[in-house]
Amino acid sequence: MTPCRSSVANIKDAIKSGLGIKEEIYSIVFYVKNTEVKIIPYRFFVAKGDRSIKVSNEKVIQHEVDLSAYVKKPKEFNERLDPMLKSIERVVQKCRWPKTPMVLVAANTERTQVFNEILEMVGCRMKCEGFVIRDCDKFILAKSQRAIATWYSFNLLLDRLRKDRKPVATLNLGGSAVSAVFLPTDREKKELMNLTPITAYSKNYDLYVHSWIHLNWFEVRQKVLEYKLNNALLPGTTVNINSFCMSPLDVVKWTYKGVTYNITGINELPTLSMFTRSPYVRFESCKFVMREVLSRYEKAPSLNCKEIYVSSHLYKMAVAHNLIKPNEETVWDLRQLERLATTKCENILPGDDFLCMDLTYVLILLQSHFGLCACDEIHIANSIKGITTSWSFGAAFMNLNKKSTLIGGKRVPRCLGLQEVEGQCTRVDSPSLCSTFKSN
Repeated sequence: MTPCRSSVANIKDAIKSGLGIKEEIYSIVFYVKNTEVKIIPYRFFVAKGDRSIKVSNEKVIQHEVDLSAYVKKPKEFNERLDPMLKSIERVVQKCRWPKTPMVLVAANTERTQVFNEILEMVGCRMKCEGFVIRDCDKFILAKSQRAIATWYSFNLLLDRLRKDRKPVATLNLGGSAVSAVFLPTDREKKELMNLTPITAYSKNYDLYVHSWIHLNWFEVRQKVLEYKLNNALLPGTTVNINSFCMSPLDVVKWTYKGVTYNITGINELPTLSMFTRSPYVRFESCKFVMREVLSRYEKAPSLNCKEIYVSSHLYKMAVAHNLIKPNEETVWDLRQLERLATTKCENILPGDDFLCMDLTYVLILLQSHFGLCACDEIHIANSIKGITTSWSFGAAFMNLNKKSTLIGGKRVPRCLGLQEVEGQCTRVDSPSLCSTFKSN
């Protein structure tokens, strides 16, 4: 057997590991989503003195397989896991597995029972292979869990979880939900309800964590398009829509929740830009409609004067339209964002169909819903120090962090998942299932 040895990807850390100054350890996230499995091993170096953690690298291993098709066939299920284990062994030596914690996560889905069975069966096999999997390290990923893990991700990479460092707020502007996580001031704590207690580096925090499902990118887009409609549209419907936020010279087709929209703009000002000859969309009209739509939702606690990092869909959209450079952190204040939105609305280029509407959505959301003013800044980043700022990285770190928990209301020692009854973690292993699985 090949002896365990340190990788030379980071020579200084490898040397310190060899000298016993730092401990090299891996933490793995096993993520099941519909017809694919993602396995993400992270390599950390943990200082022997203060137990501070430094991440070295990440690697995403992807397998296209629908494990739900084999839940009732343990032998075939087991065979589907074999190539995954071989993929892991190419990154994490087998002799390290007994000291390697693993988190098993399934995407939030309506098929909860099936995915819980998948996690149980994977957990049984991985335990047999030697990985460290605790009873609560198997869970269906809720939006609040994703938000907290992403908060961990940013703050660990920015080194904001150490003493005398102030953690940043995180804002996820996603396609399925908008989530905010921040550390309230003492004054804010008196006004906020249901704070979530968490622990990092033996330091306790009470976080504000909330997700707004109906404020998500596409839901708001639909509300803006249906702004003047009196009745809700049924799935299977095709409708022609005029929008203040779209080009009056083009027809854009968009389908959402079974409804097909044929969208064109409203030609308020029949003049063209003197530079690009592009259609002129009146930005003030688009802002008015967006503000009217967002005013229907309850306001969030203000993020005014907080250091905010934004992730998810905004980054992808900004890169796709060449508004920011990929893999670089970009800082916008709201004045810059408003100027950018104005320019893109007045000069809608081919391929930028929804860009005017989307930038206006972000601007009004930050202003009206989260209370930001013109001088407030947002940091847009997809990676820091070469590591992707994802919930999976946060979950991997929390699994190493001795007292971390994603369970709100109680600090459950060394427990990550949300398998709970009355605030307590419960076993998700099924002895009969495990014995059947192992015997096959």
